[in-house]
Amino acid sequence: RGSWEDPLPFTVNEAAAALQPKLRSADGATISPEIGAGVSRRVNDLIVDVQTIEHNYGDEVRALKTVSAQFQRGETTAIIGQNGSGKSTLAFHLVGILHPTNPEGRVLVDGLDVRKTPLRELIQHVNYVFQNPDDQLFQETVAGEIEYGLKNLGIPSEERKRRLEWAVDRFGLQSYVDLPPKSLSRGLRTKT
Repeated sequence: RGSWEDPLPFTVNEAAAALQPKLRSADGATISPEIGAGVSRRVNDLIVDVQTIEHNYGDEVRALKTVSAQFQRGETTAIIGQNGSGKSTLAFHLVGILHPTNPEGRVLVDGLDVRKTPLRELIQHVNYVFQNPDDQLFQETVAGEIEYGLKNLGIPSEERKRRLEWAVDRFGLQSYVDLPPKSLSRGLRTKT
């Protein structure tokens, strides 16, 4: 966890200006805004490739208009913009919740076409974490919440049990495993 002492940025330009001095590479050197300029990358460095996607909600709302982007392995990328600018719609495309409404649009994650890849396989490469942890909690018990993803990945019962015990011990949830996740304090809910 970190803290942010400066006033929060409200525009894309303010965010870029505020974040730039805080960015550091693994060796501690400050990263310049031109870090990618003129640098050729190997194809296997590309982890997400968004190719001319569009998304319309019905006939009334065009949420994305010809969006293309590439995300490189090891980079941290922030998708920022005004409310209603398409950030969530784009993020939902990256994880296969939504698909481009234009037939030529493609989203590739680790070379997998999100439109054609089964969710069970896709979630091993990419996933979505909601801003509000309560939006992610829907099982009846904390144990059920912890096991949910493991079941969807097809993890056998004995291995799920072992991993559940590890997670309960790791995060100090022994007293809460049979309680509804939403009954826990916010601090505990973010652990499950």
